[in-house]
Amino acid sequence: MEPVADTERRHSIASLDSSIRKLEKALTSVQQNVASTTAVSKRLQALKIGLAALQMRWENQGYPYSAEETKYVCKYVFPLN
Repeated sequence: MEPVADTERRHSIASLDSSIRKLEKALTSVQQNVASTTAVSKRLQALKIGLAALQMRWENQGYPYSAEETKYVCKYVFPLN
């Protein structure tokens, strides 16, 4: 992984935090539509795992997700984009 400037790190983490908050709001508004709820839930989980990965690497924080959860996101969620 290439070195990343501190400002880029802060912006990246802030952007993911913002996207997570927006998806959490979207999830509550689409609760009636099961298909939309599933897609939003998967994307939300992917963003949370991505944020945790960045924080682990850049801020030496713990990584709370299992290898199985991470593999699932990489295999099934990212190809949806």
